Amino acid sequence: MTPDLRSPPLARRALRLFKRALNQTRCDWGKITIARKIVCSDPLAQAPDAGFELHILVCKNDFLNSLWSLKSFYKFSGLCPKLFIHDDGTLEPSEIKTFREHFVHSRVIDRKESDRDLREHLRNYPFCSKFRLEKFSWPSIKLFDFSYYSVSKKFLFFDSDVLFFKRPDQIISCIESDTGFFMSDLLDAFTFPPDQWHALFKVPALLRVNVGLAFIPGARYYDLDLIENCLCEFYRDDSIKRKFWIEQTAWALLFSRHAKHFMRLPETYQIGSIPPINDKTVCHHFVKDDTDSRCNFYFKGLTYLDSTDFMRGLNGVR
Repeated sequence: MTPDLRSPPLARRALRLFKRALNQTRCDWGKITIARKIVCSDPLAQAPDAGFELHILVCKNDFLNSLWSLKSFYKFSGLCPKLFIHDDGTLEPSEIKTFREHFVHSRVIDRKESDRDLREHLRNYPFCSKFRLEKFSWPSIKLFDFSYYSVSKKFLFFDSDVLFFKRPDQIISCIESDTGFFMSDLLDAFTFPPDQWHALFKVPALLRVNVGLAFIPGARYYDLDLIENCLCEFYRDDSIKRKFWIEQTAWALLFSRHAKHFMRLPETYQIGSIPPINDKTVCHHFVKDDTDSRCNFYFKGLTYLDSTDFMRGLNGVR
């Protein structure tokens, strides 16, 4: 029997499938026409000269996005931190080669290498080890590997769906003054409700913390014991909801414990699909909300950068 597409549930499903197919086509077209331009840009050959590091987690699907994210940061900030690229295990050898060609002084950390190192590092933290190794989830690389591989223990990190559009003065000021920072989220995207934090962890919660872009200003602000406590509560109850947000919850706990030393970035550091990119936008985090974030990254973010002669200016950066 032929389904009646006039039926509201079937019509809605058909519309969703059509939109999904259309978005995929737009994404594929965006990769061909816009995103691949970055591969032709000049390499960053300048030796690191900053007192902190930059860490980014990359998967195969976000290979091109991460090149844009990184180059937009280096271009607009004028800073040159040592770059650590953390492979989630899906990068192809050719993609790793491209990273090393474009960021001459970077270090690409292989997933097998990091698994071996973190197994030893977390041996006395059973719940941390469980989250990073036994019950592996890719955000755990952000939570543990960035700090472990940091040499100075002062490190900036951002996701591969973050783009910069102008000089990030607030970020530069914070880094120079050893002040931590984070972005504001659209909601309290935490595994544990904020009103429970004091009872569970003896820490009052900072609200609406997003770690798509953040800075840790020193070793004293990263506490494995607090993360272990957080993950102990996480694994205590199998029925716990909002499990995917546990990594962000752990970061927010760290920031909340040292709230006086962390700054919330202003609204010009945007997140989600609602605020449009404009001449005041410093950076934008293309999170997955009610829209197709990857398409917005290509057709809003990269198109906007392309309209500002970003590539021409980038090819003057060494």
